[in-house]
Amino acid sequence: MTRSIVMITTGLVAVLVAPPARAQNLLFSGEVGLASGVEVGDPGSGATEFRRARTRLAAGADTRSDENPIEALGLRAFVEIEPHTSLGGEVRYIRWLGEHFTGFAGFTGTLAPHWLVGALVGVQAYIPLGRVSLFIEPSFSALPFGSDLPTDHLLLWGLLSVGVRGDFITAPSPKTEASR
Repeated sequence: MTRSIVMITTGLVAVLVAPPARAQNLLFSGEVGLASGVEVGDPGSGATEFRRARTRLAAGADTRSDENPIEALGLRAFVEIEPHTSLGGEVRYIRWLGEHFTGFAGFTGTLAPHWLVGALVGVQAYIPLGRVSLFIEPSFSALPFGSDLPTDHLLLWGLLSVGVRGDFITAPSPKTEASR
């Protein structure tokens, strides 16, 4: 009997004295931007040509855990608005490299009216303006598959994006978390 009372009392004291466990929270960020750049490929003439890439309007969101805020998963949708219209998207693995700097890698492609699929890499730099930031993003994509390729050769995109980014939930700085 004494043993049971000691066990119950110890259990109650442990529950009442221990600090509450913190649940994992997801942190969300969103961005809107405009991009253009250079496209490199064979237009069907047998020679590699450089031309201006299609101008695109992009919107996306990132999600990360407050327990590991230096890594995120990002989704982007884009509309190429000139000289031809098409719809596309990206899936990104994002890693914070500093307080105002990220690197990313993932997959990109256009879905309509023709499809293209490939890989992308890039970096993003942020200029904070309170709860929002301006971003500058150079990226490089290689698209080896698709119905929009004029020949069976690789299509390359070198893009520069600029836009606005906002955090939906405030969290500790990734730099602070990374130094722990």
